[in-house]
Formats: sequence, C-alpha cells, structure tokens
Amino acid sequence: KKTVWRDAIFGWKYLRSRPGLFGLLWYFAAANFFLSAVTLLTVPLVLSYGTTIELGIVEAVIGTGALAGGLLISAGGGPKQHKIKIIFASLATTGVGMFIIGSRANTWVISIGFFLLMSMIPIASSISRGIFQAKVPASAQGRVFSIRLMIGRSIMPIAYLLSGLLADQYFIPLLKVDGALSATLIADLIGVGPGRGYGLIIILAGVSIISITFLAFINKRIRYIEEEIPDAVEIEAGN
Repeated sequence: KKTVWRDAIFGWKYLRSRPGLFGLLWYFAAANFFLSAVTLLTVPLVLSYGTTIELGIVEAVIGTGALAGGLLISAGGGPKQHKIKIIFASLATTGVGMFIIGSRANTWVISIGFFLLMSMIPIASSISRGIFQAKVPASAQGRVFSIRLMIGRSIMPIAYLLSGLLADQYFIPLLKVDGALSATLIADLIGVGPGRGYGLIIILAGVSIISITFLAFINKRIRYIEEEIPDAVEIEAGN
C-alpha cells in the first residue's frame, strides 16, 4: 500500500512540475466531461422524437465515425509536427459537431453531427497519448499514465450525474411548449417540445469545448509543449 501511494504521489508531482503536460491533462479531462454528458444524453435525445430504428441509425453512425477517425490516424501514422495544433483543431471540431447534434430534432442532422464528433476523438486522443509517451521516460510512464487515466475517468461519473439532473430539473422544463424559454431566440433557433432540453445541453457542451480549447490555445505552456519539453529519448541520449 505504501508503494502504491508513493507511486501515485510521484506521478502527480511529475506532472505538476511540467506545466505543459499538466495543462494538457486537465484540458482533456474537461473535454471528456462534456463528451461524457453528450454520450449519456444521446439515447433520450433521439427517442424523445424518434423510434428505436432511428436510434439504431444514429448509433451506427457513431461507430462509423469512430472507425473513420481511427483509420485516418492509423493510415497516416500520426503527424510528425504541429501535434498540439491538430489536437486543438480536432477538439474544437467536436464542439461544432455537438452544436449540430443539438440544433435539430432530426435523425440525419444528428447523425452528421455525431459523425463529425466521433471521427475527431480518435485523432485527438491518439495524438495526446503520443505526446505523453514521447515526453515521459519509459521508466515513469506507468506511474504518470495511471494519474492521467485516473483523472480522465473520474470525471465521467460526475458528468453523468450532473447532465441527467440538469436535464430533468431545468432544461427540459425550460423548453417545453409553454416553458420559460419557449418565446425566446433560443426556442426560435432549436425549437421547443420533447427533447429540446437535451439539445440545448448538448449545444452548451459544444460551446464549452470550443471555449476550453481557446483557453488551452492561449496557454503558452500547452501551446508550446512540443518545443518546451524535450523528448524522453533525447534526455536519455544526453545522459
């Protein structure tokens, strides 16, 4: 037990001493929070207006998009430079996909949004993993990656809890036919009635991901992580 605790402290301190990696870790944790909320709301969103067949179509598109993104990053072997910029572009694009998903109670519109969203996730996550693998020495990767995984996964149940509660208690009532937002510009843009509360949450999640991407971009330690932190291979060669 002492060894496990000591290893966990080592992984945390290692990341804290490298602001670029630490910032990238929390950037992805925040993005994972909003992605988890969208994942939870997918089924009730589609079933609020459609059938199980339409839900099956959306789920098939989700899988196809993830496969397409995985094939794209695998076929290209991953970028050799400007990796962090590609991460920014990929996660910002997932935000655009969320905006499309929430904008209409229409299976084909939702499918387009999900294809865009899901095709970007494998690209962003694989490049992020590659940066960590390149910057962290092999002797420390197990401890550092454990902290990275723990923080990323611990965000998910919080997102599940909050998104469900917010949808039922606030957003669905707001966009009922006679809800508080039924006569506003928001209602004119995305509609009112069944499922529109889910749509609004998903749109806000997309706006949030684009916002945190901007914050990560203006953070110089994250933006210049490739130049600021030498690769672990270079460090070992220097030693």
